[in-house]
Amino acid sequence: MAHQVLFEWVGALWLFVESLGVPLLSEGAFASFVGAVQAGRLTLWESYLIAYLSTIAGNAAGYWAFALWGPRIKVWLGRRWPSIPEQMTRFEPRIRKSVWLAMGIARFVGLGTFGIVLWVAGLVRVPARTFLPYLFALDLIWTAIWLFASNAVITLLLDELKAMEHLPVPILIGIGILAVGGFFGIHRGVKKWIAWRRKAGQTQE
Repeated sequence: MAHQVLFEWVGALWLFVESLGVPLLSEGAFASFVGAVQAGRLTLWESYLIAYLSTIAGNAAGYWAFALWGPRIKVWLGRRWPSIPEQMTRFEPRIRKSVWLAMGIARFVGLGTFGIVLWVAGLVRVPARTFLPYLFALDLIWTAIWLFASNAVITLLLDELKAMEHLPVPILIGIGILAVGGFFGIHRGVKKWIAWRRKAGQTQE
């Protein structure tokens, strides 16, 4: 029983670390929650509450880590690249204005952009009393989309697996390999498409 409870909280720890800004794949965390729901150890809404609290805790910790250590980070950057602190000071007012839209997009796009926006917001000290509640409101939607969509997909997959129980083992293994390959292929394709769009934009400029 102890190892089951530990497994259920892997998702919470995963989401906390990811919400610090570390580029992890959210699918692993939400798969853990959905697994607990499917096993009957948590309800979907209990999973949502735990996932949401883990997410906002990580967001707050990630923001304050950079807000509190920001001056030291700037000094460290200045020792290696003397022009960076000057450039950051010059662009900070513009960053403070654009960070709201950037976070609104990055929160749902992901792919490593979320952590950058969160850390920059802390580094330039965007007011926490307005920025964090705004981010927590976005998290309400983000967490719901991921959890409920993951639950729907996994439920569908379980139904499909039950229907395929009569298939030979080699065919089942082949289907599993294709599914995993397709999953990572989609992520890689999206990253390449974004890189291509950025390169095309720079070329036009």
